[in-house]
Amino acid sequence: MADQSRNAAIAQSDVERLVFELPPLPYGTKDLEPVLSAETLEIHHGKHHARYVETLNRLLSEQNFSAQRLEEIIRIAHGSGTKGVFNNAAQAWNHSFFWESMAPKAVKPSGLLASAISSEFGSLETLGEERAISDRAGSGSSRSATSSR
Repeated sequence: MADQSRNAAIAQSDVERLVFELPPLPYGTKDLEPVLSAETLEIHHGKHHARYVETLNRLLSEQNFSAQRLEEIIRIAHGSGTKGVFNNAAQAWNHSFFWESMAPKAVKPSGLLASAISSEFGSLETLGEERAISDRAGSGSSRSATSSR
């Protein structure tokens, strides 16, 4: 019983010092299949991304950073040359942004993105066709970075 209460106290202490939490995925782990498997999401989110958040919290505690917004931590750490804090904060932010950039169902672009696609490729379908050709050719893009229509 004494060990259980000691562990609870340690856990409570850890919770109080944590600044950031791993955000939940905005969809289920199976919702992006077959593009991304549940196993890939569980590993990349539940272990890889989680490790950045855990390491960030540890570094913030060790270096007496005050609890601030993640973007502020990134700016402060970059400006002060605190590489460990910068790298882990930036990766935590990047991964959170990455998860929010995907959706289980296809959504057609709108606004400025739709206009840019239309201007550059003529249509979303043409972009998809060019991307497929590029993928089969094994390159990242079928067009030069400086080409335009």
